Amino acid sequence: MATQKYNRSEIMKSAHKLYKECKKYGRTFGSCLKQAWASEKAMVRLAEQRAAFQKEIEVRRVASNIVLTHVGMESLYANRVYSGD
Repeated sequence: MATQKYNRSEIMKSAHKLYKECKKYGRTFGSCLKQAWASEKAMVRLAEQRAAFQKEIEVRRVASNIVLTHVGMESLYANRVYSGD
């Protein structure tokens, strides 16, 4: 059996919290549940995008293997003359 993508318990807790705060404004539990699901789906999608981005950054870092020869602004102004560019 595959692992669950969504934490249903947290979704229900979030929906109950929303309902408790918003029922005085006429919101139904169903609309709060719908919002909680949308929020959770967005969070999962964001986490997947972040993981893909981190993987891409790691691949680029390993592939580029750039070695910096200077360590900050001090080396660009060695002997009081700008040596950058």
